[in-house]
Amino acid sequence: MKTSVIVRITGALAVAAFMVGCEPDRMGYVDLAAEEVCDEARRCDNLGSNGLHSDYDECIINERHSFNSMWPADDCGEGRINGDKFDTCMTRAKLWACEGGLGDWLSTAEHCAASRVCVD
Repeated sequence: MKTSVIVRITGALAVAAFMVGCEPDRMGYVDLAAEEVCDEARRCDNLGSNGLHSDYDECIINERHSFNSMWPADDCGEGRINGDKFDTCMTRAKLWACEGGLGDWLSTAEHCAASRVCVD
């Protein structure tokens, strides 16, 4: 329960910063990506015994870890995440979160790679 509240507050802050025009930092993008993927998985009923993760909280933790690993600070820190490329990544990631297929996962991995999302 405690994790659930912290996860939702952190995600809500990232979304709020994004919506008012503030450019999120790397961890803000990581949190936002995890939340968008997990919200989509929940919307498509792709959590639980037949889903990608056992529940929403596990999804947030695992996806946050995945995006944090995918976008290392050395490559993606200091404002180097491109918002347009992030949006393309999220389009693919949400499709994977809903469908869960191997092709969608491969497309997500390609479109969300640091070499695509992060700029020099």
